[in-house]
Amino acid sequence: MKVYEMGTPQDLKVLLSRMETENYSSLKDYNIRFAVLLVTNENTKTGEVLPVFKPLPYRVKLNDIKDRLMKNVDVEVHIDMSYWSECSLEEKEALFDGALEHLEVVYKKDFPVYHDDGVIKLKLVHPDMVYVGYSIIAERHGVKSPEIKTWLEFREEFKDVLS
Repeated sequence: MKVYEMGTPQDLKVLLSRMETENYSSLKDYNIRFAVLLVTNENTKTGEVLPVFKPLPYRVKLNDIKDRLMKNVDVEVHIDMSYWSECSLEEKEALFDGALEHLEVVYKKDFPVYHDDGVIKLKLVHPDMVYVGYSIIAERHGVKSPEIKTWLEFREEFKDVLS
């Protein structure tokens, strides 16, 4: 069962501090309202805490007009509590940088587009580093499996980043 709780004001402060960096200063100009939600996923039968999101320990949600009006929040960052509770400040900053990297302002004819309620229109950008596959297939077929071939290609493509 998933349980959601609001992040602390300090968590939100860390997120907003990332918008002060040159990488995300353009987002700051649009007064985007954020919320940090910590999510716990517990098996109700065994009490075991399970990972909430895969492959990353967070998810970025763009709120629709109803949620923007009711919650007074434009973007929600949902974070796996089991991951978050073990993070250093630098790891939290890296997570928020990843969350902000998902956001892109929508432009039409070189001008930003706004919703009817005056909020900037955003879209989610998918990560450029993605690897998925089935471990059982990789185990069963080894180097002949598409999972292993894709993994080797993935490592080669991002060797400068992953080393």
